[in-house]
Amino acid sequence: MFSQVKNWLKRHQKTFLMLGAGIFLPAMGFLYGPPLMAIRQSHQEWMRLQAQVSEAHRIIDPLRREDFFSAPRSDALPAVLEQLNLLAQANNIQFLHMAPSPARAGEPSGLKVLPVELVLEGAYRSIGEFLGQLGTTPSMGGVVFQKLQIDREERLLPKLRARLSMELSLSGVADGR
Repeated sequence: MFSQVKNWLKRHQKTFLMLGAGIFLPAMGFLYGPPLMAIRQSHQEWMRLQAQVSEAHRIIDPLRREDFFSAPRSDALPAVLEQLNLLAQANNIQFLHMAPSPARAGEPSGLKVLPVELVLEGAYRSIGEFLGQLGTTPSMGGVVFQKLQIDREERLLPKLRARLSMELSLSGVADGR
């Protein structure tokens, strides 16, 4: 029987190959089709996301180059301190102490750093809103918070007392000013 099958295969070799291909190819399509479709969809999604990222970069990169938070000039220091006071009043915060220290050289050229220590009193939420607005107010320039300490005293409740050390970036500050 084996020899008869062997002879039939020799005589009908092309028919056997076509029959094998007719079975093998659909079986491979059945096995590998869904993963290949998932890979194709993932690739299309990846290409779509790359297009969105490049579009976002096209829009955002020019904005990054612009200096939205330009540092105030040293002659604007009273206005900056007034802005601090107005921002505190808008958030129902009372300044107990405000002490700007002498300006010192900062890292970027042409900028000086003005350390300021604030002691303020207000509600927990008001202090948080004040700090959030302080970091995003364009007229404040580059504000860097160095240290924040919030104390709770029983006689002050629901108000809190906060001690804030921060640095303001100032442009045009001459040494000794």
